[in-house]
Amino acid sequence: MAEERQKKKGGCLKWAAIIIGVLILFGACTAAFTGGGEDTGDTSSDSNASDPADTATEEATEDNTEEATEEDISDAVEEETETTDENLAVGDSTEIDGITFTLNDAYYTDERNEFAEVEADNVLVLDMTYENNSGEDISVGGDVSVYADGTKLESYPINEMLMDSLSDGRNISGKEGFAMVGEPSEIEVEFSPLMSFSGEKAIYTVNPE
Repeated sequence: MAEERQKKKGGCLKWAAIIIGVLILFGACTAAFTGGGEDTGDTSSDSNASDPADTATEEATEDNTEEATEEDISDAVEEETETTDENLAVGDSTEIDGITFTLNDAYYTDERNEFAEVEADNVLVLDMTYENNSGEDISVGGDVSVYADGTKLESYPINEMLMDSLSDGRNISGKEGFAMVGEPSEIEVEFSPLMSFSGEKAIYTVNPE
């Protein structure tokens, strides 16, 4: 009887050990699969998530690029824009690129050049003075244009016509002639140095007699 009880007890312990082993094995497998799934999910999450610091850096870079582009465009526009000194009159002086120009007088003359290739109803004479402080030698004469009611006038050869070179720190005075046709209501004299790349110009309104 005791032997039979001992066998039953041994059988129960055997089955208990088997069940416990199965449970441990199942738990281990479950943990392994669960852990792998979590790792995979975490990896996917890490790859798709964006770092706030990286995002801020990208936004700052884009902003700086936009600002740089706007500044470049603004500088280019300023470089291409001509600066004009307007509403000047006889006796006024203007300075462009270190060259001071003064329109001393504007008047009509009866003088005519028999060799002139252009006919004129009137010949307009401009009396001018240049002062060169540009730091280099320059050419003067030929850098003044005259417009009658918006139409550019042709140059007319006269005595004492100014066409010369001028050293730095020096000044010179002279005249230029222009062929006038008809009786325009508005006459403008436009000065812009020959060797200037700034695009600056000075505009005088004159009423010659």
